[in-house]
Amino acid sequence: MEITVKIDNKDYLAKYNGATALLYRDTFRSDILLDVTEAKKKVDAELINLMSEGKDLTDFEVQDIIIRNVTTELLEKMLWVCLKTADKSIKDYRSFISEVDNYNTMIGASINVYELIVYGNQPTVEIEKSEETSKKKKKKKKKKPSQD
Repeated sequence: MEITVKIDNKDYLAKYNGATALLYRDTFRSDILLDVTEAKKKVDAELINLMSEGKDLTDFEVQDIIIRNVTTELLEKMLWVCLKTADKSIKDYRSFISEVDNYNTMIGASINVYELIVYGNQPTVEIEKSEETSKKKKKKKKKKPSQD
């Protein structure tokens, strides 16, 4: 999966694939899926709590919830590892982050990458509804094979 993000008025390609998981593990000594899943649980819990109270959240409020629960450190790491997967010439993590002039736009780009990782694995095949499947099965049973 790929996404283009803008940091300091420059477009970067970010890729998330198997190589990303390996690079993350090698660089940060942690598992990206476990880290993201743990963070997502916190985000979801807060969103569900607020929505159950009937609150309508703005995009800004949702971003704030993501930043607070995922943490800027994890957002930075996810962004960097996806950029590095796409472009091997990207500097090492600390150098890249320290050279960013507009940190806020970088965090915004990081949220886009987070959403790619969390929501990008949507199924490409739609599962049939059980009622439609049952109807098709019944039709097949009614048809008898021709006997020659």
